[in-house]
Amino acid sequence: MKHLKKITMENQLLIFLSFWFFVNLFFLVKFPFAHTDEPWLSGLTRQMMSEKRLDVTEPFFDLYPRHPHALKILFHLLQMPFILIGGYSLSSVRLLSLTVAVVCLYWFYKLLLRMGQEKDKNTALLITCLLSTDIQFIYASHTARQEILLVLILILALYYYLGIHKTNQAFLSGLMIGLSFGIHPNAFILSVPLGMLFLIDIMGKRKSFSMGLYYLLGLMGGGVFFALLSLFFNPEFIQDYLAYGTPLGVTRSPDTKFRQLPLFLKQLFLRIGGTYYLPDIRVQMILFPLFLVLTGLMKKNRNIILSSTAGLLMGIAILGKYSPLSIVFLFPLLYLSMFTILKDLHPLQIFLAGVLFLFLNIFVTVGNIREEILPHEERESYAEFLAAIQEQIPSEGIILASLNTEYAFEVGHLFDFRNLSLLPVEKEKSLENYLKERQIEYILYPEELDFIYENRPVWNVLYGNPGKWYPQLQNFIKDHTVLMKTVNSPGYAMRIQAYKYTRMWTLKIYKILPEAASEE
Repeated sequence: MKHLKKITMENQLLIFLSFWFFVNLFFLVKFPFAHTDEPWLSGLTRQMMSEKRLDVTEPFFDLYPRHPHALKILFHLLQMPFILIGGYSLSSVRLLSLTVAVVCLYWFYKLLLRMGQEKDKNTALLITCLLSTDIQFIYASHTARQEILLVLILILALYYYLGIHKTNQAFLSGLMIGLSFGIHPNAFILSVPLGMLFLIDIMGKRKSFSMGLYYLLGLMGGGVFFALLSLFFNPEFIQDYLAYGTPLGVTRSPDTKFRQLPLFLKQLFLRIGGTYYLPDIRVQMILFPLFLVLTGLMKKNRNIILSSTAGLLMGIAILGKYSPLSIVFLFPLLYLSMFTILKDLHPLQIFLAGVLFLFLNIFVTVGNIREEILPHEERESYAEFLAAIQEQIPSEGIILASLNTEYAFEVGHLFDFRNLSLLPVEKEKSLENYLKERQIEYILYPEELDFIYENRPVWNVLYGNPGKWYPQLQNFIKDHTVLMKTVNSPGYAMRIQAYKYTRMWTLKIYKILPEAASEE
């Protein structure tokens, strides 16, 4: 009978996950808006597939400094079958994230059972449902980036940690996180909470010193493998990667990095995210500290939740990059703490609390999604945006544009505006020569370029210093192009989140005149 009940609960979980997957398919591309990070990553995957090698760089950056490395190749390898089966599109690469999210929820349920008892399976299913309806989790599962894969690694690492009794198991737990450097360097963030758990359990004599040592060996083994592979791809990998990370804050002093942590959390609370869409998570950010305090009063699971939370925050601060999307790593712990608080209550109390939080989650989530995708007269879908471009330009056209148009064109046919900041300033016709040498036929001109130039240097981080190339571009457009079409695009012709949909921004499609392309 117990076995039958277990199968029934497992089936309930699988039915729910299937339902959740298909519901999310309906708005996978609509929410959130397409961010340039997504074609940046998938564009590199497509280039790897085209060149049939892994040591390549993004074709749309030919002046903007890029160097081959191995720190994300597992992610690119995972994207490849989705592109092969579904074609090169935003929906195909987002489908990977949604699929991984389903696996996350399954193993999150298993983690809850390992943290509780057999009697807690109903509570575990309820808490899994709550995580699945959290806007930050849905956001990560709808974005073609690596965060949701790292959430899966974190859940698996915590699940595995609770069952570690031998040194070889400790080694494998470290290796799991070490190998996730092949997904994203933010795997470092995950290594800190696991290290803290080992340290605390070693001090409490619940685990041996050798287990902690084997964890470090496994972690270093995975990390060193990808570092060596990166050096094989590029002997100057270390210098180049540090140079790339410097403007992102990773080389700042430790005290400076830690002082930035409160500001980072404040910006998330106030939804200040540059070009990133940030969901409204104020409710979660208020409840999480309260749940942590209550968890601290519990005997069971207290160490794993509090240590993991502190470790993740410490890892984010030590890395110093403060990517807004990395906050999702904390959200499984929010629901682990909720599980710890609720699981020993009376079943009716659990049910009432669960229903309350479920309605609260759904209210917050629907509000966020409604804000982003409900049809308004001035809003357009990403599919409509690309279709308007494809009506004017063939997929084999060679263009200068922002990366958010990359899915409309063949591999290697788009050059990004970021390259222009690297043009030699001393040469009068450096931009004209750049366009001519690359046989660029079209310019897709988003109105955000005017805004960025007028408000420089505030937004120089997007395309570099526009003062170096903006005047040349204006002169070239005036003298050597013809306007084909003006596309109304309040969401994609302006990528800065605070100004999207504030007015009718436009994308102008220019064709370069033949005499300009052939001039000596």
